[in-house]
Amino acid sequence: MISLLLDLLIPVFAIFIVVFSKRLDINQNFYIKLFFGLFVISISSAIISYLIPSPILGLVGSFYMWLAFGFVLLHSSKVLGNKKTLIFFIVAYLFGFIFEAIGVKYGGIFGMPYYYQNIPTFFFGLVPISTPISWCIIIYFSYTITNLFLFGFGGKNPEKLMTGHIFGS
Repeated sequence: MISLLLDLLIPVFAIFIVVFSKRLDINQNFYIKLFFGLFVISISSAIISYLIPSPILGLVGSFYMWLAFGFVLLHSSKVLGNKKTLIFFIVAYLFGFIFEAIGVKYGGIFGMPYYYQNIPTFFFGLVPISTPISWCIIIYFSYTITNLFLFGFGGKNPEKLMTGHIFGS
């Protein structure tokens, strides 16, 4: 029960920072780095808890998805702005939910999934709440990595950089 409560507090805190960072003069970059650091610690604890069984490592490791979601919300609002972040996550959440629901109901797209019985479910009792959130995280990470490849690191466009070297222009 404590884990579920903490799970929900993490994204609520991230949303609070996104919404009120300008009004309260909150340094959003600090919280982006904090959420990323806590995500790395949490995922490391989850991996270590499989090697060395420990209830504390398991508990810390159980927050990795919610910390990743908080990090992604903060990062997206900083990069895209709040309105585009909201649209992006609504579309990604619906995309993840619809495909998972089709898979659960009809066995299509990804085959017949199996969900544990004690995981809380969402609409129609088909898909756990965390599954579309995981889709949001994966889609945003994919979007960000694709942008890095297309537009380069540090904001330089690779087409302009490559033109001079490869084509001799």
